[in-house]
Amino acid sequence: MVEVVKGMVMKYLRSLVALSTMHLRVLLYFWPYYLMSSLLTPLLVVLMLYYVLGYTANVLYLICAMFTLSSLGTFTMISQDISSLKQTQVYEFYASLPISPLDYVLSKLIANLVMYIPSIAVLLLTGYLLTGTLPNIPLFAIAVVISYTAFIWLGMIVGLYSRNPVQANVISMIVYLVLLFGSPMYGPISNTNLVLRTAALVLPTTHIAKVFRSSYCIESVSPDTITYLAIWYIVNTVIISRRLRWTLE
Repeated sequence: MVEVVKGMVMKYLRSLVALSTMHLRVLLYFWPYYLMSSLLTPLLVVLMLYYVLGYTANVLYLICAMFTLSSLGTFTMISQDISSLKQTQVYEFYASLPISPLDYVLSKLIANLVMYIPSIAVLLLTGYLLTGTLPNIPLFAIAVVISYTAFIWLGMIVGLYSRNPVQANVISMIVYLVLLFGSPMYGPISNTNLVLRTAALVLPTTHIAKVFRSSYCIESVSPDTITYLAIWYIVNTVIISRRLRWTLE
């Protein structure tokens, strides 16, 4: 019985890896866009704050914000990608395969995480050069998975519910700007006024930045952050599963 279950698990994992590899080959054609959203943009923002505005006292906060911005860049890419696939009826191809929507979502998630590994490595090196400090690697790895997965989920929701790629682009840019400027992730949250501090608690970037800070031992992850992220994943998973259903009828 154990061998049968083990064989089924290995067969499923092999099929998931094969599907993820197929997604990855497609994504490699768009690597300049991924490089821009996940590496160049956060680097420019953080270096500008560090050198131009002189945020040297909050340099570790800036480093954590840099990783948060990098993961946020996945959101716009995924939303446009999913919307384009829906518009061109590519889902008919996936419907012809012996896979479930969950298999598709997981393989898409794995492929996108692999795409961002080079950017994560460069940002990690940049943070070390600026501060001489490396994060707690196990906690940092958890933070990377949590952050990128959270925004990939959000991007899939926008892409699935948008009528066309143009609408997906507009919605994703508006949400991107709100998440970018609405969260006090560039310094201690205590430095912001009470109204903005309270409003920022509903934004995922606020809590994801806290997770990255915990990997650098700046602050610990509070129960509120854990609860928020748990609810975030549950709600997003339900929304995606309700929308992502294909048939061959």
